[in-house]
Amino acid sequence: MKIAYIVETYTEGLGYIDNVLPKWLAKQNNKVDVITAGLPAYYQHKEQSVVDADLIIGTKIMDKVTVHTVPTIKIANRILFRKLRSLLSQLKPDVVIVRGLASPVLAQVIISKLTLKYNIITSTGLAYSAINDQLSSTSLFNWKKAIHFISRKVPGYLFSLFIKKCIASTDDCAKAAIEFYGVPKSKTKVISLGVDTSMFSPALGLELVQSRLALRKEMGFEKNDLICIWTGRITKQKGVEILAEAVEQLNRDDPSIKALFIGSGSHRHILDNYTASTVIDFLPWDELPAYYRLADVAVWPKSLTTSTLDAAACGLPVIMSNRESAVERWNGFGSDYVEGDIESLKKTILKFSNSQLRERTKFVAHKIMDDNFSWQVIASKFYQEISE
Repeated sequence: MKIAYIVETYTEGLGYIDNVLPKWLAKQNNKVDVITAGLPAYYQHKEQSVVDADLIIGTKIMDKVTVHTVPTIKIANRILFRKLRSLLSQLKPDVVIVRGLASPVLAQVIISKLTLKYNIITSTGLAYSAINDQLSSTSLFNWKKAIHFISRKVPGYLFSLFIKKCIASTDDCAKAAIEFYGVPKSKTKVISLGVDTSMFSPALGLELVQSRLALRKEMGFEKNDLICIWTGRITKQKGVEILAEAVEQLNRDDPSIKALFIGSGSHRHILDNYTASTVIDFLPWDELPAYYRLADVAVWPKSLTTSTLDAAACGLPVIMSNRESAVERWNGFGSDYVEGDIESLKKTILKFSNSQLRERTKFVAHKIMDDNFSWQVIASKFYQEISE
C-alpha cells in the first residue's frame, strides 16, 4: 500500500507518533511518504512562531520512510503547503493520513481528492479535557466558544464528510473530535499511541543496573532515594506544581523522596521554588530511557501523555489523575490519585515506597506494554483500519 502521512510539525529525534508510526508502517512493507512543513511542535504558541522556524526544504530517506519537507504559505498563525496537489499526484497514494481535524492543510488534501483517487484518514491526539478547559466560561457570551465553533467545529464537520475515518489516541480524544470538531461518532476509531519496547525497557542485567546507579550519582541522587519523574512540556495546564509540592512536603519528613522534571516551557519558573525538585531541559528521545530507569515512580498530575507508556515500558509504576479515562495505561501496575489533592498524591507516592512492590511492578508493566502497546502492535491495528 502507498501511504502519504501529512503533518505540519516534524522534528527528527523525537518520539511523537508522527516520527514513529510512519517507520513502523513502512516495516510492514508499505511505501510511506511523510509530507511536512518541518515546523516545531507547538509552533502556534507564542514561544514557537512560524516566522522564527528555520526550515530546510528537501527530501530525505530515514528508516525506509521518505520525508518531504515542503515550503509553505503563512495564513495568520496557520499554514498551507505549496504545490501539495502536485506532490500527491506524483506519489499516487492509496491512503492519505492527515494529523489534524480542521486545518487548512486538510482542506488542501480534500480539494486534491476531487481529482486524485485516495482515501483520507484523520488522526488526533487532542484531549477533551484540554479543549474544554480552554472554552469553559461562566460569562453570558463565551467568545472563545463562538470562535471555536466557526473556526473548528464548522470546518471539522464539513471536512468529515470527505474522510473515511478519524483515528483518535484515546476515548477522550474521540470525544473531543465528536463534540468540538463535529466528526460523526460512526467515523471515529480509538487506537492508542505506542512505545518502542526494545528501547524503553527496565534496568535488568548488570550493565543497565550499573548505568542506572552511575546516572543517579551523576544527578546527585543517592542509591536509596525514591525518585518521582515527570517529563513533558511545562505549561500551566500540566499541573507540575502539584507533584513538586507533594514531594516537597514528603521530603521534609523523609529527605530520600525527591522529584526529577525533564522538559521546558512557559511554566518552568514555578519549579524554582521547590528544593526537593531537580529540573533539566528536554532530552533527545533516545536518551530518555536511561532517565526513566534512573527513577522509581512516574507521575503526571493532570494531563495524559504518551510518556506514560515510555515510563511503564521501563518498568515504572505510573501515577495519574483519577479524571483520566485511559486506565489501561496504568491498570495492573500503577494507580490514580484525586486530581489536585496534595494529600492524595502523597499517599499514592508512599504506596510505591516499597522496593519489593516496585520490583514486581517492573516486570508486569513492561510485559503489558510489550503485549498491548508496542509500536509493532499499534501499527498493525492502524494498518488494519486504513486498509479496510
